[in-house]
Amino acid sequence: MLSRFVLGLMAALAFAVLAIGPAMADGTPPPPSSTTASSAADLPSNIPPEKLAAARELLDAANLKSLMRSLIGSLVPAEVAAIKRQNPNVSQDALNTFTTAMSEELNGSLDQFMDIYATVYAEHFSIDELHQVTAFYKSDVGRKMIAAAPQMMLEVMPLAQRMGEQIGARVRDRVNAQLQKHGDSL
Repeated sequence: MLSRFVLGLMAALAFAVLAIGPAMADGTPPPPSSTTASSAADLPSNIPPEKLAAARELLDAANLKSLMRSLIGSLVPAEVAAIKRQNPNVSQDALNTFTTAMSEELNGSLDQFMDIYATVYAEHFSIDELHQVTAFYKSDVGRKMIAAAPQMMLEVMPLAQRMGEQIGARVRDRVNAQLQKHGDSL
């Protein structure tokens, strides 16, 4: 029942928080990733262990796992609210069951998310660059950013959700208007 939009939003927000950190030293963008993993089992195994360790150290310094827990804590109620809007007669028992299952599944998958993030970061950055970004997150301004990130995400989420709903409504209206010209509908 968890929407792909919400999962994508979760990943994008967590990535955005990390991406706010310092740019690569020479200013060039990283090469495109060859990672197309849909689960931790799909991750490439050709990354040197020391590079993965450096990427994991960066993620730990950025407090990503805690940030993702915070995000999950916000996303679960948002999904419950979406279910209520779609099905106003849904029982509280069903919502409680959904909340428990969704929270357990997402929180139980955090280590896999971390493996995916570590792999992607290891593919995009050299060991030296990973250490530089880690140093940023350990700096005063990096720690301030990490501390502020959960609150900033809470502030952005309802705005992004409203914007997403508005975009979705406009897309639906445009598609329906176009399809009606041909006697079709969604």
